[in-house]
Amino acid sequence: MVEKADLSDKTPLDLFNLIKNQKVIMCQEYDYFISHSSKDKELVRNTIKELNQKGMFCYCDWALDNTFLKRSLVSDYTKEVLKLRMRQSKKMIIIKTKNSSLSWWVNFEKEYFESLNKKIYIMED
Repeated sequence: MVEKADLSDKTPLDLFNLIKNQKVIMCQEYDYFISHSSKDKELVRNTIKELNQKGMFCYCDWALDNTFLKRSLVSDYTKEVLKLRMRQSKKMIIIKTKNSSLSWWVNFEKEYFESLNKKIYIMED
């Protein structure tokens, strides 16, 4: 019988270490890093669905790393994981809404992505 792993106590540090130590995960590449406010989940879901239908692979924290990046466990390693994921992404889409305009995280992601000299697209609501 195969046992299901208990991931309920995993943290951003656990994910950071997993990514850094697993070549397969470290080599993962995303077409787009989706920068957004968590308050705009429906808009984000629809955007990702549309891009996926066009064959694009998108990174969205709560869609792909939710087990590790729980809002209640935000730490410096949350930022480090997001930096790793941005380095793995070819381009960024900022979903610009009233919510995202007020988000510290969206600003952090935009500034870091700019430092990587990668293309950023703005999708206005």
